[in-house]
Amino acid sequence: MTLPAVSRGSEQRQRERAVKLAQEAVVQHRSGKLSEAVRLYERVLQLVPATAALLCNLGETYRGLGRKAEAVEAFGRALALQPALAPAHFNRALTLDQLGRFAEAAAGYEAALRLDPQLPNALLFLLQSLRDQGHHRAALDAYARFRGSVAESAELRRAVGNVLADLFEVDDAVTHFERALELEPASAELRVDYAAALIERGEVPRAIAELRRTLELEPSSVRAHQSLVYLLAFPADADAEVVLAEARRFDAVHCRPLPRPTGYANQHAVGRRLRIGYVSPDFRAHPLALFLPEVLRRHDRARVQVFCYSNVRKPDATTLEMRALADEWREIDRLSDEAAAAVVAADGIDVLIDLAMHSGQSRPLLFARKPAPVQACWLAYPGTTGIQAIDYRLTDAILDPPGASDGNYSEGSVRLPGCFWCYAPPPGEAPLNALPALAAGHFTFGSPNSFKKVSDLTLELWARVVAAVPASRMLIVAPGGQAWRRVEQAFERQGVAAARLERLQHAPRPSYLAAIGRLDCVLDCAPYNGGTVSFDSFWMGVPVVTLAGALASARAGASIAHHLGLPELVATSADEYVQSARALSQDLPALAALRAGLRQRLQASVLMDGERFTRGLETVYAQMFERWLTASGPG
Repeated sequence: MTLPAVSRGSEQRQRERAVKLAQEAVVQHRSGKLSEAVRLYERVLQLVPATAALLCNLGETYRGLGRKAEAVEAFGRALALQPALAPAHFNRALTLDQLGRFAEAAAGYEAALRLDPQLPNALLFLLQSLRDQGHHRAALDAYARFRGSVAESAELRRAVGNVLADLFEVDDAVTHFERALELEPASAELRVDYAAALIERGEVPRAIAELRRTLELEPSSVRAHQSLVYLLAFPADADAEVVLAEARRFDAVHCRPLPRPTGYANQHAVGRRLRIGYVSPDFRAHPLALFLPEVLRRHDRARVQVFCYSNVRKPDATTLEMRALADEWREIDRLSDEAAAAVVAADGIDVLIDLAMHSGQSRPLLFARKPAPVQACWLAYPGTTGIQAIDYRLTDAILDPPGASDGNYSEGSVRLPGCFWCYAPPPGEAPLNALPALAAGHFTFGSPNSFKKVSDLTLELWARVVAAVPASRMLIVAPGGQAWRRVEQAFERQGVAAARLERLQHAPRPSYLAAIGRLDCVLDCAPYNGGTVSFDSFWMGVPVVTLAGALASARAGASIAHHLGLPELVATSADEYVQSARALSQDLPALAALRAGLRQRLQASVLMDGERFTRGLETVYAQMFERWLTASGPG
């Protein structure tokens, strides 16, 4: 069959029709009527051959509707027609970024910049994408190559500052943040990043002042307020009443105005498993992975059903391992707090557990909506959220001696039947070595803790210890520059020469554990004790001398040592701290014997009894839920 020829007039009318439809599509697109715009763009493509401009418009509309895969395809078709179209490369990369395809996104941003080095935001988004992939040096290289072609901006300086902060090059990070603040002094997000860099430099009082200033400028900044609440327990003069007051203020400003359910459908039924939900941004290679997986693995599925709500933006191999341990896994990192709360409510969770509190990328406004009838916090750190919608905090009798500190928290304190932690390092990790002092001819103290915990009190204690043990050395994980000068000056005040100090850099876990193995004794921080670092140190056979304080965060070391049966490592005054550390250095045979048996002692303790810990945790969950049933009842 021969098809009739199409007249030139018909072709012209078809083109004219397509032009009108395209113009109407643009109008609908600009007015926000995206579904109608897509319909019109697709109709145009049925009438005339595609152009790169038309496909780019269609891709932007698809992305606006959340149809990201179709957007990527549309931008790709545009580039097939016009490979040198820089905006198409940029918009395709932007969409790939939203899909979590970071490597492809970075390549797209790079292509856009090569074609048009002045393209707005292309360098900024390239830096952010490379940072998300952990390619920090590549990000700095890209900045060096393209910075001369783009206009300076606060956001660009902030992005470089964050890359440098991740590399612990904090002096350079601070410089970039300060330049960014000159350009945009009212940016709350920028000021929070600046404060974070100051924290890593050990300038906690200055960071606190910066966060307070940020909240004066922008009272609605959730992130700034969270950072302030978290940080208030770190200074040497930390006060529980001040921490609680600020935490309650966070609740009043950000949480209480949010809506909550008027009732719940959760009901008690004989034989029904309790539905437990864990919420965290740290289901990944993170200290959480040394504590939570053992609990997930040992949960009695006849008693509980385990849901994990993952706020992880960049999953890794550890994420996949944890996912396999959950009965149900929900990705909430791209959901709003309201949408995430709706997911929790739809799952009918009985007890929802916050594992991040005010640290990291936590979700306090999810919990503020009270999607589960019982909510509690655990594991991130033994403090308070201040959030009225969170009913309980889990602790133990050493972190919070009964009757001594319950008024420090907005939540009810529930002491676990044993301890706060359940430690479980990977099997076969890091062999033990002999006491270094036996071969070195000198004693080596050290601290692998985060430098933000190194208060002026901590430096004074450490310097006094090293001064009290002749020829001893001190190894400290710390940034260089101003931070290290602060360390050297503190030791000089106690008569300890800088030559007796060694600065260690942050390192992957195998190197970090090897560094602990170089130590004869770890000196804990005060008032904010180490947690994971103390466990890792005992695991490597290295005792940890700690100073117990009033806040729970100042009693983590005491709790761990108590449950190991090593009370002699816990000091209650600065003088006792110095004496305890000095005593260890004076009896090397006894210390060598302690070192040889510490890992086995840890393995045999309640601190690594996963079965006992998880049964106790399940009992506590059941008691909290039964208490709600008794007090409120379903509905």
